[in-house]
Amino acid sequence: MKGRKVKIEMIKRGLSQTELARRIGISLPHLNLIINGHRRTRWIREAIAKELGLKVKDLFKNNKSTKSQ
Repeated sequence: MKGRKVKIEMIKRGLSQTELARRIGISLPHLNLIINGHRRTRWIREAIAKELGLKVKDLFKNNKSTKSQ
């Protein structure tokens, strides 16, 4: 399941997808596309990881494009 790690970390921090999207400055639908692997925007992945206090590779390690990041 893509995005599982992101969702688990959000739950641990009591952070909703709406709040995470607001904090990094993107729309909720766009955040959903990133989390579910339909978009691979590097700066957004980096912003999500930073907001959650983790590394990009730890959150998105199952996605092929992460290797180049």
